Amino acid sequence: MVSRRSAVLGIVVAIVIGTMSAGPCEAKDPVGASITFCSNVGKSSGKMYGVADSFVLKSGKKLRGVVDVENAEPGEELVFHLLWVKPTGKKAFVKRVAMTPEESTTRFQTSLSLNPEKREAGTYLLKVYLFRKLLVAREVDLQSS
Repeated sequence: MVSRRSAVLGIVVAIVIGTMSAGPCEAKDPVGASITFCSNVGKSSGKMYGVADSFVLKSGKKLRGVVDVENAEPGEELVFHLLWVKPTGKKAFVKRVAMTPEESTTRFQTSLSLNPEKREAGTYLLKVYLFRKLLVAREVDLQSS
């Protein structure tokens, strides 16, 4: 006759062995991102033109911050906040981007006017937050013409 304690122990051992034979749990890589600054992005190709870390202030021109996201879970909604910071350290503006990527890598962009009447020369900072946690940040220099 099998005691209750032996039966419980047998079940626990079976669960542990079954879990071990299923293989190790694979940890998912965290979502990551990188920022590239450019003067333009091709609409159909997605190719970035004028990639640089320094731009000249000029009316009618824009700086684009392209954010490449990797290790996203396809079908899972992601909420980003993009914060542009002025050379003074004060907020220039914030943009919210909500998306549900179809693939593990995805791309989106933000822009900043290079109009010298609206922008001062100096080092700006673009910060990208995912669910309100800093994901990546990068500086860009804006120069007077």
